[in-house]
Amino acid sequence: MVPTARAPSWAILALQLEVNGSLAATYWDPRASVWTFGAAVSLVGGPQTPTFSVIAVNNDGKFYGVVGGTILEYLIDSNNPTRFVFTTSIPLLNNTISAVRA
Repeated sequence: MVPTARAPSWAILALQLEVNGSLAATYWDPRASVWTFGAAVSLVGGPQTPTFSVIAVNNDGKFYGVVGGTILEYLIDSNNPTRFVFTTSIPLLNNTISAVRA
């Protein structure tokens, strides 16, 4: 049986790429009816203290960050929007990012 995804405890998540390549999160917690601004993001697993140059997220709760010539993928913890758990890395072809066209 395939486990079903759990709804996150937070409703809105905005990420900021800081000048030093680290991440900050701003999110709305509907349980407490409160905003949290600029919280540091904890990266669990993967390379130690990566310095991101490009970031992205998707609706499946995954975060992607480019470090050097590699895309790092993390799963955003559904209980804690400032905890990202490393899942995999994907090398970039020729160390470049290009748009994929359908």
